[in-house]
Amino acid sequence: MVLTEVTTTGRHWGLAWSPSGDRVATGNDGGRICVWNPTTGQKLLEMNCKTGVGGLSWSPDGRQIASSRWDGLATIWDVSTGAEVRTLRGHSGQVQSVGWSPDGNRIATGSYDRTVKVWDAATGQETLTLRGHTATVREVHWHPTGCRLVTRDDHGNVLTWDAMPSYLGERSATTLRELGERIKRDPADTRARRLRAEVLARRGDQNAAADYWQLAQHPESAAVVYPESWWVVASPEDRPPHFPSDTNARWLAPADDPNGFVPLPEGGTTAVCRFFAPRPAKVALEVGPSAPGRLWLNEKAITVAGMAPTLVEVREGWNTLAVRGGPGELYVRWGDLDVAAPRTKAGEKKSHEVAPPPRQRK
Repeated sequence: MVLTEVTTTGRHWGLAWSPSGDRVATGNDGGRICVWNPTTGQKLLEMNCKTGVGGLSWSPDGRQIASSRWDGLATIWDVSTGAEVRTLRGHSGQVQSVGWSPDGNRIATGSYDRTVKVWDAATGQETLTLRGHTATVREVHWHPTGCRLVTRDDHGNVLTWDAMPSYLGERSATTLRELGERIKRDPADTRARRLRAEVLARRGDQNAAADYWQLAQHPESAAVVYPESWWVVASPEDRPPHFPSDTNARWLAPADDPNGFVPLPEGGTTAVCRFFAPRPAKVALEVGPSAPGRLWLNEKAITVAGMAPTLVEVREGWNTLAVRGGPGELYVRWGDLDVAAPRTKAGEKKSHEVAPPPRQRK
């Protein structure tokens, strides 16, 4: 049953409900963006970007609309006045899709140039470029946590991305520059080459991806840690579980998510990951996008500083990381700082690296 009919002109490519459900926005190939009362069909506001509109997305608070444009730009509009707030510039082709993140801080766009870009909604600054599509990116959608993006192109490819600021995001330019300087000083620095290839591979450079997997076979480019599976243990809130000796532990998820995501269980339980370190070392631990309720490394309480890496020491052999929070989803990532932890005995010789343990059957 049709409840309301709105008469518009031109071919419409953009259509979006407001978060409150009391307004509908439309955008057409002539550049007209209109906001309507869906109950009465009354036009409440009209804006004109003077070029075709590819898609529309409301900010979570319903105060602004982002529009993708055929001239390679994206625009943020004030819905109360119809004024243009800011323009997002960086694509080299028509921008066909747009999506506002659940927290309202970022905007994602997809373009004819086959890239996905993430922008700071408050400043309009580009924070991330994702490459990997082989055709026009028609759809961009955020995960409810705001950690991931899923996108679709005209060839039918659907890709899932890590959308958090990290070594692949806001810090990727700095990381690549530093690694490049290391390689320039020492062309035989296999580890720097592997890390550089991994960053490029995650950004969609397929040649770098092949290089990364080839370099990963070298012993000197072994991973900093080897996570096993995630388990759930019922435990008191104020102290860590004794894992794996706890008999009430149950398997939760594999630890092989490429972006480190783990679904945290319901309240009253703790998620525990057992991981193997080839040598004692200081490594970078990242946990986000929000701080967990409690965090323990080898049954000792630790804290992490927001989304920034936290330096922690792991011991040679098996280690445990316990996370209490949830329900929800967090990412847990380990970064190699190439800084070995000192031995406990002065003058002790460094032992050879221990081979990674065989995968255990569940």
